[in-house]
Amino acid sequence: MGGGGGPCGVCECVAHLRCSGCGMVHYCGKEHQRQHWPQHRQECLPFKVISSPVAGRYLVSSRRLQAGQVVLQDTPLVVGPLAESPLLCLGCHDDIPGPEIPRCPSCWWPLCSTECASSPLHQGECSILATDTKHIAAPNAFGETPRYDIILMLRCLLLRDQNPAAWKELLAMSHHAEQRVANQEPLQVTTVQYILDVLKLNYPPAQVNLVKGAISTNGLEVRTAYNTKLRALYPRVRLMNHSCLPNVHLSFTTDNVIQARTTASVEPGEALCICYTNTTQPLWERQNILTTTYYFACECQRCSDPTEVGTHFSSPRCPECSSSYLEPRRWLDEIVWICPTCNMEVSDAKVREGVQEWTGRLHMDDLFGGNSYKQAASMLTQVEEEFHPTHYMWMKVAQMTLYKLRNDQSYKALKLKRQLWQRLTALYTTLEPGLNKRRAMSLLEMGAAMLNEAKKEYEEGSVYLPVFIQNVHPILPILKESAEIFSLEPEGSPMKGMDRRANLKRVETEAFLKSISPEEETRSE
Repeated sequence: MGGGGGPCGVCECVAHLRCSGCGMVHYCGKEHQRQHWPQHRQECLPFKVISSPVAGRYLVSSRRLQAGQVVLQDTPLVVGPLAESPLLCLGCHDDIPGPEIPRCPSCWWPLCSTECASSPLHQGECSILATDTKHIAAPNAFGETPRYDIILMLRCLLLRDQNPAAWKELLAMSHHAEQRVANQEPLQVTTVQYILDVLKLNYPPAQVNLVKGAISTNGLEVRTAYNTKLRALYPRVRLMNHSCLPNVHLSFTTDNVIQARTTASVEPGEALCICYTNTTQPLWERQNILTTTYYFACECQRCSDPTEVGTHFSSPRCPECSSSYLEPRRWLDEIVWICPTCNMEVSDAKVREGVQEWTGRLHMDDLFGGNSYKQAASMLTQVEEEFHPTHYMWMKVAQMTLYKLRNDQSYKALKLKRQLWQRLTALYTTLEPGLNKRRAMSLLEMGAAMLNEAKKEYEEGSVYLPVFIQNVHPILPILKESAEIFSLEPEGSPMKGMDRRANLKRVETEAFLKSISPEEETRSE
């Protein structure tokens, strides 16, 4: 129970005690709290909103949460195209295949067909866009264009008259509008200028800038049933803080509903965090996104640890003593990489340059020598020598190797793919621990790779059966865990049904074991 004032949930008199679970309902005394609990139990939220001068308003757990527990489901206030988007229909958000570009007869913006001109999704913005009689903003060619940034802006501004409650939620979002205007962010300037000077909407300039800032700060990428990428603004998920070691996983359905669930157990009062960037980005990329888009420097557990939770994911080997890794040290807002053994210093620019050089090589068509196992193995050896086996660049080369060798069924290639999936799964588990899709997918791929290698080894007849069977059995719990994580996905999620794929692979493993050993027929898993 805590302080604060509000109507009692039972008698509606002025009350100063609150439910300690969610903090949302007040009571005049403990007797009314007990009386109300059977009804309130179904509504008591597992989170509450708190605030601090540094982090602002954010969500924390209101009680101990188990791993995989649903924290909330959220529906968007508004949905629209990405800031930079290929041509898509404003009536249904489907792609426009071409070669022709159907146009809305009123506003001249692209549609998948003229029938979508009357779509309710497009109606509100159409008459406003039509005032641009010179079609200054309407996309005129295929390919990505920043002109679509205008659309979500208009849909947000229209909330003022169409949905005042949603408009109020929007205005309460973090926006950093002042910094964005001061920094002359390109889309902040051009989109706002077009809306005020060309469309001449009757909104205060400061309010238009605020809305644009709110979109940039809080917009989340979603995908439609057509697999089209869009942006959406959510009233509650946007209150989740950031961590490069998130304890909350977001799943999206094709109708843009978000389910937020815990990836590990969460203690009462612990912040509920998602990752605003990508957990598999190096330190400088994550920090750059956070400082330029969200206007803060991350000081989470991972970013505060020079070893990045023991992986040295962004750290190259020391040029002087190759057994040590360089570690980042901040000095006067600049990062310098220092060897903890010999104190060798390397500039941040030099460290990035090494990664950029390898990234360029990775995108060369002939790098892997026509998808050959020998060349792939050679590249992995080189990247390990220059960096190390848990470095970002090694991860990228390993991912590319798996793609290049996807059709190679030779025993050497199958063995290499199994080894890579085992190492990648261990790395992913450290960078993004818990019950999340990345772990579920890597477990599935690792289990499948182990099974493929085992089958090939058995076909070639060079196995000692008792030991071989013992080595195959660990595949079963790996695939079982994958299926269990995938089963947490909500209805409508594109990943729903992946648990069936993992279970089918598990059945295939069991059938293989039974085919090579009659004793497996009666063995209980």
